[in-house]
Amino acid sequence: MLGMFKSLHTNDSPLNLLDLDTIAKQTSLIQRKTQGFSALSIIIALIKCLQKGDASFHHIALEMSKINTSSICRGAVFKRVNGLLMHYLQAVISKILTLNYSIEENSSSAQKFQRILIEDSTFVPMGAINAANFPGHGNSNGVTAGFKLDLAFDALNNHILHQQFSPARESDKKLGKQLIENIQPNDLVLRDMGYFSIESFSNIEAQSAFWISRLPSSINVLLENGKSLESKLRLRKNDYIDEVVTLGLDGSFKARLVGVRADDQTAETRRRSRRETAQKFGNTPRNQSLIRDGWHLILTNLDTSVSSKELFDFYATRWRVETKFKAWKQALNLKPTLKRYSNYHHLACIALAGLIHQLITTHIFSMIQSVSRRTLSYEKLSEVISSYFSSLTLSTLSDPITMEERYIRMDRRSRKSLMDKLQLLK
Repeated sequence: MLGMFKSLHTNDSPLNLLDLDTIAKQTSLIQRKTQGFSALSIIIALIKCLQKGDASFHHIALEMSKINTSSICRGAVFKRVNGLLMHYLQAVISKILTLNYSIEENSSSAQKFQRILIEDSTFVPMGAINAANFPGHGNSNGVTAGFKLDLAFDALNNHILHQQFSPARESDKKLGKQLIENIQPNDLVLRDMGYFSIESFSNIEAQSAFWISRLPSSINVLLENGKSLESKLRLRKNDYIDEVVTLGLDGSFKARLVGVRADDQTAETRRRSRRETAQKFGNTPRNQSLIRDGWHLILTNLDTSVSSKELFDFYATRWRVETKFKAWKQALNLKPTLKRYSNYHHLACIALAGLIHQLITTHIFSMIQSVSRRTLSYEKLSEVISSYFSSLTLSTLSDPITMEERYIRMDRRSRKSLMDKLQLLK
């Protein structure tokens, strides 16, 4: 499938992994073949327009004309960008999600789990003029528009479970229910504070699975002796904590809490940001929150057979999702593309094409990383794939992607990571 040496390549065009013509027929997008419109060309055209920051019907038509044997007019594209195209793009996304390449995990601790599941979301802003179709939360300047991209990812097997866009007003807790409903025994679920829910943790445990989460400042925590967590955190002699605590107002839910005191600079930065945010709304931050800002705090149902250091190591894998969001936004000019006014189907199809670009990048990353002895950079590979799409023409549609491994290697870190600083964890 892939070269094993300095030059890495796919044996085929990424989109040739899928039978797009069949998917287009099944979704009724294409009933009969036409020279100016094809299942492949519409995806490539949308991606190329996203890269340029202009996905108007006129520019979509121009890009399709470079790929097909004949041109297509703006009006014809306008008629084609509808609910059927949305259905087709969603079907393509579902098909790509079935492609999976596992990466061997060296950590002996990770082998304890069947999957390591991560979910996160990011907000993508749009022009306020689109608020009727994509309403945002609004701000002091008036209405806003945008959508959320929600991503559920298996970090152990480097496989995206689901990726969808939803209304900006949708809460992370509500979005997170889909993942919880698909938990399997021996999964490890890594939750961020936006998804924090004691009910969800109970449901995970009911499936004989495990979870790790950061601790939100709003959650009441009591030690086993009945005292507040803050009574221990505020003592300067304590730089490390690992004990069973109870959560919630009724104190009925128990979990293991692990905490390491943050360095002074990190603590001060957090507290300054909290005070500034509170001041904007005429509030004063809670003392409980300010105390916790001086600590790295995580909760879990894993017992002490998993060390504190391993817990932080596991949680650090959440950066894989953050990396994918960052690469997605860097490789595609989402902001200028989605700033213009258009109808719901047009903007939704643009967003779906962006998801397809990211899924292809993730799939190829999995393939390449599985044969490479080096740690590769997802962001750099995303740029390579973007360059590949931007240069596609009718004569190069079937060309494989070729790249030098040295150009997509992960850079060495010059600054210390969190784990470098947590010397107390053994």
